[in-house]
Amino acid sequence: MAQDNKLDLLLKTIAENEKKRVEAEERVRGDFAELRKTIETRLPVVEKKVEELGSAVGDLSVKVEHIEHTLSKTAQTSDGTQWLAVEDATWEDLEDLRARFPEALAWGQATFQGEGIVKASGEEEPSASAKLKMKPVPDGEQEGGEEDLRPARVIRPNRKYVGPEWAM
Repeated sequence: MAQDNKLDLLLKTIAENEKKRVEAEERVRGDFAELRKTIETRLPVVEKKVEELGSAVGDLSVKVEHIEHTLSKTAQTSDGTQWLAVEDATWEDLEDLRARFPEALAWGQATFQGEGIVKASGEEEPSASAKLKMKPVPDGEQEGGEEDLRPARVIRPNRKYVGPEWAM
């Protein structure tokens, strides 16, 4: 009999535990149902906010791209060398041009010809008669410079005081 009492007690404990487990499952199902209702009611609001944030982020990304483009234009070391019309223009990078053509001058600048009197390099040779009239003229302003031959000034008489009407 003692064994029957133990067995009955064990069966009773198992039944009580099963009853508690079923009650706990029902409570969990109720909690899940309540959570599902809460989520379903808030889901459209959250989706709407996500769409609003997406459009706001899109607007901000456009502004950021505009600012980056503006900064890249100002930070660019472009000399603005333009070879074509505005619509077909290709802008040259100044540093690249200087690296490729280190001896090239900027437009409109004269080259450095050293010290002394500066002459145009394409100057014509004087004629033989002009060479005879040339005499060396010292240049006091240039220190240690070579003497330069330049034609003597042809002195023309003043027409106001010299002419056929003044003949004596």
